[in-house]
Amino acid sequence: MLSDGVRRRLAQLNRIPNCEISSSANGAGHRGRMPSMIQMEASRGWIDRGQVVHNAAGTHLRITAALADVWDDGPARLRQVDPCRKRQSSGEPAHAELRALAECFPDQTMLFDLETCGFAGCPVFLVGLLRCVDREALIELLLARDYSEEPSILVEFWRILGSARVMVSFNGKSFDWPMLCDRSRLHRLPDPPPAPVHCDLLHHSRRRWKHRLPDCKLQTLERYICHRYRTGDVPGSRIPQAYHDFVRSNDPREMDGILGHNVLDLVTLADLAMRSLPAKKRGQERTALG
Repeated sequence: MLSDGVRRRLAQLNRIPNCEISSSANGAGHRGRMPSMIQMEASRGWIDRGQVVHNAAGTHLRITAALADVWDDGPARLRQVDPCRKRQSSGEPAHAELRALAECFPDQTMLFDLETCGFAGCPVFLVGLLRCVDREALIELLLARDYSEEPSILVEFWRILGSARVMVSFNGKSFDWPMLCDRSRLHRLPDPPPAPVHCDLLHHSRRRWKHRLPDCKLQTLERYICHRYRTGDVPGSRIPQAYHDFVRSNDPREMDGILGHNVLDLVTLADLAMRSLPAKKRGQERTALG
């Protein structure tokens, strides 16, 4: 016989297809059935866009693209974010990280996501960044074409981080940030700049949506909060071996898929960042970001 707790859990899972999620970016406003989801597929040929970068630690490949290339209305949505949200919020005070994000988003904010060869102790081979450069939302992918180029992408990451007041990640406090620090120490790189405010959206997503969703994995949030789903994506479990294959063969086809996977993660991270900002007072909500 099922316990009451199991029955509640099953009922919650059964409600997911019609879950009540706000249509606005800040969670206020109309609640109803989940709208039709938007299909996402990153464009291919990422490696062909790359340029070789030289720095004190060696070389790596830098791939850049305007955010508009992969998210048509993304730049417009970034610009619609009200920088004064934190002063207009009502109810419980916003978390300090979210207040900092509201003040600095998007111009002084850097979103980042890593791809690695495994868990702690394994190389980092890709650092994906989303930030504003000269007021344009830009995606930057720092790729180590082989294991020897890892120090170069780490040095480049620390250089770019120095211009940010807030960094945004998903599970970055537990994984991405310790990995970056540990790998930098391993390669005996110079001390990194002081860390800016670190807003880890996994924790804020759990705080806000854990009772509505089966879990708070990034692609679950992407589907039920951002209303998008992916096609042709590389499974996360395949990524380490795909990188090892790329190093051996230099065949760019599967690596392009990994780069596209990272780009989609960054797009979802940006979307979640906007939806996590402190809500404005009732009657003043923007619905353009829903």
